[in-house]
Amino acid sequence: MQAAARAGCASRQLLRSWRHYPELEFSARTVPLDGRHTCARGQVAKDVIRRIDAAPQNRTGICVKRLRFELQFLRKVRAGTINRWLDAAATLGVHELTLDLPLGDAKLRYRFPCELFFDENGCSIQSLRLSACSFSPGHGSCSFGSLRRVGFSWVRITTEESWLFLSNSPALERLELEYCHEIACLRIPSTLQLLSSLRVRHCKVLQSVETDAPNLSIFHYQGPIIQFSLGEALHLKDVNMSIYPCFNLFDYVLKELPKLGPDLETLSLMSADEIGYMYPLKIVLREEFTHLKHLELGIVEESPVKMRLADIDPSKPVKLPRLVKATGFCPVQDLVELSNYILNTVASQQSALNLVPLNV
Repeated sequence: MQAAARAGCASRQLLRSWRHYPELEFSARTVPLDGRHTCARGQVAKDVIRRIDAAPQNRTGICVKRLRFELQFLRKVRAGTINRWLDAAATLGVHELTLDLPLGDAKLRYRFPCELFFDENGCSIQSLRLSACSFSPGHGSCSFGSLRRVGFSWVRITTEESWLFLSNSPALERLELEYCHEIACLRIPSTLQLLSSLRVRHCKVLQSVETDAPNLSIFHYQGPIIQFSLGEALHLKDVNMSIYPCFNLFDYVLKELPKLGPDLETLSLMSADEIGYMYPLKIVLREEFTHLKHLELGIVEESPVKMRLADIDPSKPVKLPRLVKATGFCPVQDLVELSNYILNTVASQQSALNLVPLNV
């Protein structure tokens, strides 16, 4: 009896604390499912939806800062149901919103209702992560003045809509786009004075990335080679490019690296089935990049890449990065010579050359 009483008190205390906790998450981790199901359907799905419907009612009058709907485990969710949840989210004053829906048919994807989160002061959301839905900000009335972080995955948004959205998000600091297959040209306006991080992955129709954001310091890209226009790029410190399919990435980088600013600290390059010569070291390791600390070069699968040292003058001291990591290379004579050169040239005992075979 005493144990039962203690358990009852603990349950009531947990309920009270939960009602005041500034974060709600609905996912496969937090919604009870029996061990036999990883995808809720039928009566199980109805029970899950009923639980989610009831949750905001227990939080009336309480500010919820973070609200996460990670609903991939539901086979299908009706648009009216999602609208009901987001309408409740808007009344709770949410600052960080995640809506991760089942992929389903791309043509039938749920349209995120931007208008729900607008009032006379604009949109109050500071962090927005969307997956498997469409995003169409309206003309004229969309002011995302508080938005700082955005992550879109499998989101249907066009080139024009992305420009309209970014032009009305002056406080944006971080932007991540992946599998957004309707953006042909990603343009970042100069009004994004606070944007410091831009990450773009696997957007299959994307042809160019153009940014005039003056304080961009992190740029990560994964996909086929496209046209990059990074403005003056004076503050770039971290550049990561993973290119596929076959492309002479290292020759391309040889021409493009001089356009990067002098503050570059981390450079990671990976290419699939690389062709041609690889000799970015004559640029990377010389005086243009005096702050470079980490250099990583990777080639996926066997590639007919030839490494040459003709452009490196051993008589001139070179300030090398602290860590040089090469992945996917075969131990041919040219690589051995390059390894020898780096190890003999490194002045700091903390510097290292890490050669790692890569099998994908």
